[in-house]
Amino acid sequence: MATYGTTEAGVGVNLGGENVSLSFNGSYLHTDNYRDNNRLRQKNALADARWMGDRGSVSLKIGADDQDLRLPGALSEAQIAADRRQAATPQDFSNRAGGFLAASAERSIGAGNLAADLSYREKDIEASIVGSPIDSDTRVWSFSPRLKLPHRMGGWRHQLVVGMDFDDWSFENTTSVFGQPRQPDAFQRNQAVYLQNSTAIGESWNVSLGGRLHRVEYGVTDLANPSQSDERKRHLTAYEVGARYRVNAALSPYAKIGTSFRVPNVNDVYNLFTGVVGLLEPQTSHEQEIGVDIRSGPGTYRLALYHIDIDNELYFDPVAFVNRNLPPTRRQGVEAEGMWRLGGSVDLFVNYTYAQSEFRSGSFGGVPIAGNEVPLVPRHAVNAGAGWAFAPRARADLVARYVGEQVFDGDEANTFGRKMPSYTVVDLKLTYASTGWLIGIGMKNLFDEKYFNYGVFDSFTPTFFAYPQPERSFFATAQYTFR
Repeated sequence: MATYGTTEAGVGVNLGGENVSLSFNGSYLHTDNYRDNNRLRQKNALADARWMGDRGSVSLKIGADDQDLRLPGALSEAQIAADRRQAATPQDFSNRAGGFLAASAERSIGAGNLAADLSYREKDIEASIVGSPIDSDTRVWSFSPRLKLPHRMGGWRHQLVVGMDFDDWSFENTTSVFGQPRQPDAFQRNQAVYLQNSTAIGESWNVSLGGRLHRVEYGVTDLANPSQSDERKRHLTAYEVGARYRVNAALSPYAKIGTSFRVPNVNDVYNLFTGVVGLLEPQTSHEQEIGVDIRSGPGTYRLALYHIDIDNELYFDPVAFVNRNLPPTRRQGVEAEGMWRLGGSVDLFVNYTYAQSEFRSGSFGGVPIAGNEVPLVPRHAVNAGAGWAFAPRARADLVARYVGEQVFDGDEANTFGRKMPSYTVVDLKLTYASTGWLIGIGMKNLFDEKYFNYGVFDSFTPTFFAYPQPERSFFATAQYTFR
């Protein structure tokens, strides 16, 4: 139970023998949430059956979920000042029902292990967005065989993983926008082969090398307007090379370099509001990182520098209501983290990220943006926490999260002159365990911070629209485990 009419319940059952195990988990969540017209009802169920033999295993999973969510919409700056809990879109909603079936098998073959996963997923959505009814269906088939093979070559120990991925997506949507019918029928088919090899050289060095070859076909046709149709084929590659050197038990520097990509999904290639097919290019990136892991006394630490150049970044433009590829961007910065265990009853952690993000070149809406900050990337972010086992069965946990200023979404030109404000949120939780019971009480947003974590710049006003986040709230939990 919690603030805003929140009730959540869950049940889990596990049965097991020497070779067979069965499990079932179900949950139900009801909450009115912080905003008006933001009620959520969520139901989930998952069943898992496994058979385990001397040389292999087989498992079957089946799951389903059902979600009823009301959508309050973004508020203007003036609306937030008047009533931050009001709904801007009191009639909007999204109802989602989905399910999946997954079968997995693995078997030992000599020194190696052969495994494969086969799955089917579906998701159906009925929604209303600013008066436009939406009915969409997504279907996905996936098959992923792989071989893990430890071996020795050249006197070194190796671990090789070789595999393939196949998946087939289909997406159908029916809607009407301003009286104009839309009926996109989209597809995406992926075929890939990959390998990853890790090599231990002596007692100090570990070197890894991985690569992926990927072929994708994707396209969409508007059945309500067949002239809007397009499809593409792309061949993509990715790799990563990494090395770690163990100086001693306390010090391990490492470095890695590589490339990656992201393929536009079936939802990215059609604009429901304009009825225009706009196929996007896959997003690609070049990444480098160098860092060091340290163990000293009761603490562990990590310090890393990273640099990422991204091309054709996939982005939803909230102003034009269209998906697009961004001009080239660059992300670079520092990550630092530490964890301490003090006296057996106190543990502490902190992690800090310093991030610089900018457009390397290009224009947006006809405005040159080279050197501008990329929206929604805070320069500073900190997470810190402390846990204290103040009694044999009782514990207190305090967690704080700080997010620094960031450019509003939609302000790629950096002309607004304002940024999303920084905020700090602190959560407190007390737990007590006794004879199968685990009882918890706590407060979220302990100091009643009034903040939002997403905002978009409206250049026509000019002002911003945002989604206010909950103020201080309370919760209580109770869990019992039968043994």
